[in-house]
Amino acid sequence: MKHHSRSSWLAILLTGVLGMPPGVFAAESSSSAAPAAMQVTVAGKVQRASGIEVTRITSLHYRPQVTGYGQVMDLTPLLTLRAQLQAAEAALSAAQQEYLRLKGLNRHGQNISAKRLQATRAVWQSARAQVAMLRVRALQHWGNTLTRWLEGRGNPGLDGLVDGRRQLLRISASQASYQMKPPAHIEISAGSRATLVSVSPRVNPEIQAPTYFYLAESAMPVGFQFTAGFPISEKVFTGVQIPGDAVIWYAGAAWVYVRTSATEFERRLITTEYPEEGGWFVPAGVHPGEQLVTQGAELLFADEFSGHSSGGGGG
Repeated sequence: MKHHSRSSWLAILLTGVLGMPPGVFAAESSSSAAPAAMQVTVAGKVQRASGIEVTRITSLHYRPQVTGYGQVMDLTPLLTLRAQLQAAEAALSAAQQEYLRLKGLNRHGQNISAKRLQATRAVWQSARAQVAMLRVRALQHWGNTLTRWLEGRGNPGLDGLVDGRRQLLRISASQASYQMKPPAHIEISAGSRATLVSVSPRVNPEIQAPTYFYLAESAMPVGFQFTAGFPISEKVFTGVQIPGDAVIWYAGAAWVYVRTSATEFERRLITTEYPEEGGWFVPAGVHPGEQLVTQGAELLFADEFSGHSSGGGGG
C-alpha cells in the first residue's frame, strides 16, 4: 500500500515481526471509531505485494451443538463382572438342581434328612442372592443394555469387544442441562464413527453431565481422550464457516473482510455464537460464493482505520 499511517506500520510490525495474532492490534490500538463506510480500496499489485489472500467460501449446513468429551474405556472391569456373573449363574444352577433332587427324594420317602435338605436349600438361596447382587452392580455401573450383554441375552456387540474388533467409548455432554436425545452416530475427533449403545446410569462426576456409551470400530489406545458434537437443537442452519485467521476483533465484536471487486474490500460484522473447530459457523453476514479475506485482514483494517486506501491502478 503506497501510503501508510503510523498505525498501519505498527500493525504490520506487530503482526509480522513480533508474531502477534491477527486482530490484536486492531482491537487495542485506538479507541477511535472505525470509518462508517467500512470499505477499503487496494490495487491488485499492492494486494499481491502485501500478501493479502482470499478464498471463495462455500455453503455449509450446521446444527447447533455442544462439545462432548469422551474416552476409550478399559474393558477389564466389564469383562471381570461378566466372568463373575457366569460363575455365579453356574453355581446357582447347580445348587438349584441339587436342592430339587434332594427334595424329590425326600418326598418319595428316601433317607434324606431334613437337616441336609435345609442346608442344600440354604446353598441355593445364597447362590441366588449372589447372582442378584452382581446384576444390581452391573445395572448401577453399566445400565440395562450392557447388563443384558453380560448375561448373554441380546449381546451383538460383546463378542466384538472381547476379540478387539470394537471399542467401548464413554462420552459426556459438556452441559449438565443437556436434555436432547443423544445422536445415534457421532464422528469423533480421532476420525472414527461411533454408534450409540445406551445411556450410562452414571453422570460425569466432574461436571455433573449425562454420559453415554458408544461402540466404535477403531484401534485407539485405552484411555485415549477425544471430543464429539452433541446437538442442542433440531433446527439445521445454512451458512458458511469462517476460519479464525480471517477474523479481526474490534470494539468487542468480530469482523471479516470480503472482496467485493478486484480492488474493493468490505468489512462485515459476524456472530461468534456457533464455534466450530478452527473458527465459527456464521449463518448471516457473509454468503456462499463470496471471496473472504483469509490472510491480511489486519492490514486492511489498519489501512481503513488510517483513511488511506491504496488505490492507484489495477492488476
